[in-house]
Amino acid sequence: MAINEQQAESPRGQRQRPLPTLFGRLTTAFSGHDHLRPMVERLRRMCAILQTQRAANIDSELSPDTLIPELFSGLAQHFHAEETEAYFGAVLAERPAFMLTVAELKAEHQLMLETLRELCTLTDDRARWSDIVSPILNLIARLQAHEQRETALLQEYFEQEPGSVVNT
Repeated sequence: MAINEQQAESPRGQRQRPLPTLFGRLTTAFSGHDHLRPMVERLRRMCAILQTQRAANIDSELSPDTLIPELFSGLAQHFHAEETEAYFGAVLAERPAFMLTVAELKAEHQLMLETLRELCTLTDDRARWSDIVSPILNLIARLQAHEQRETALLQEYFEQEPGSVVNT
């Protein structure tokens, strides 16, 4: 019986909850994508306002100095969760052939976070907010493509037999 299907005992002899299955852990990690969607929609609205040069009329909820640090924090947490041993690590433990794809996804995480770090430096100066629009729209496109790659990885993971060759 696998550890995730049985009750494990703690060092003190107390019964612990079973560990979630790999499917459960991956589902939890990638459900974070659902959490990010409203933030992305707010970023799109922010960009639409900034494109019409109405920065003075922007709500605090949609201002770059609120949204961009919020996105950075949310993505950093989300990416960290995906990169743990419980998620990508578990996938690689069972399917080492995914190593290249997972490495590429992790590299994309770092590039997107670096872009956001740079954009955060522009948020203090309202006069530069219009400079944020194009990089944010580009980042949104990169994030959506990245999400599709992660979803494809999971689909392939659950459709393939362990140990088989992966063509990515």
